[in-house]
Amino acid sequence: MIAQPSPARQENEEPPGLYEVLSARARELSDGALWAATITGVVVLTAVIVMRPGWWEVAFPFVAGASLGAWGLSAHYLAWRGDSLPSAQRLAMVIGQWFIAAIGTTALIGTGYAIVGILIGPVQS
Repeated sequence: MIAQPSPARQENEEPPGLYEVLSARARELSDGALWAATITGVVVLTAVIVMRPGWWEVAFPFVAGASLGAWGLSAHYLAWRGDSLPSAQRLAMVIGQWFIAAIGTTALIGTGYAIVGILIGPVQS
């Protein structure tokens, strides 16, 4: 049997990318869940920095979660007040979203490197 394209997409349309999937998920989450993700990430990052700076690998996934929460909260705010915001404030929010996305992306890449580093173990030359 030949696989048929899903009816929601056109035949020549690419599947959604990672950023599209994550942004759609962040828009679907409640404000409480987004606040929880953001606060948890910040608290874990702060605890790692203060108590165990050598465990920096542990903070990466929490920073990524905090970024998802912060991005989702800003998307909710823009959807709620976007049309009534002055253009300079709206531009600042969009730039902030790009900055948050860059932090989250860096944290995800760091998570991947940390997992590989843990799996490989110490390298001795």
